[in-house]
Amino acid sequence: MMTLRETGLHISPKAALVAELSRSLAEHPLHTRFRRIQDIWIFTQHHVWCVWDFMSLLKSIQRELAPAAWPWLPKTDVDAARLINEITVGEECDLGPDGRFQSHYAIYVDAMRECGAEVSGILGFQSDLEAGVAWREALARANAPQVSKEFTRTTLEICEASLPERIAAFTLAREEIIPATFRPLIEGLSRDAAQAARVQTLRWYLDRHVSIDGDEHGPMAARLFRSCCMGDEATVVRSLAAATRSLKARLALWNEIAARLAR
Repeated sequence: MMTLRETGLHISPKAALVAELSRSLAEHPLHTRFRRIQDIWIFTQHHVWCVWDFMSLLKSIQRELAPAAWPWLPKTDVDAARLINEITVGEECDLGPDGRFQSHYAIYVDAMRECGAEVSGILGFQSDLEAGVAWREALARANAPQVSKEFTRTTLEICEASLPERIAAFTLAREEIIPATFRPLIEGLSRDAAQAARVQTLRWYLDRHVSIDGDEHGPMAARLFRSCCMGDEATVVRSLAAATRSLKARLALWNEIAARLAR
């Protein structure tokens, strides 16, 4: 798991806020509140939007660090291009639990179907985008929890920001926190043998993210942050502000899901 110290960033008040928000997410009571299969439905129907918009954030970074364009020109930051391409391969075309290459988003939607969660909201949004509807309009009319819409809007607005801001949101607010937040979810799912068969694919997805984000993507993310977000003080400040915004949106999402599960 990547830490702020691994980035070489000195702990400032802004960095301390990022660290505190990350701890709040890692220790969030949501992770111990899964008691019924209906709880999994609620969680995944909120969280699938994070799985989708993560790919948009990732691709917005890849577009600049390793663009698919011709005539081809060599990139000056080959290390950054290699890092983002490796992460993209894992996220966009991993070897799934059934032996087929799939994106993690597609695997997550399969996991929702397996456990009985509703997928029409995210698939309707995807269909609108495929038909050429602008993302703001498609998101506004999507059948999704409001807090998930707000989270996704935050991410897509960051996709339109500077490259260091996008990378900070990606590394400090997404790749860094996934192992810490997903481990308790896996432990919770393991307690109920009756529902185990209905969450096999979801468990694969969570286990896979703990493995690759903790052991592989986390160290890559730290190097990417160092190379792209620490050029000068102004860049560091903007980068940390973007990470803070993303983490606050995630915390609002986690708070809402936890409140739903408590009803």
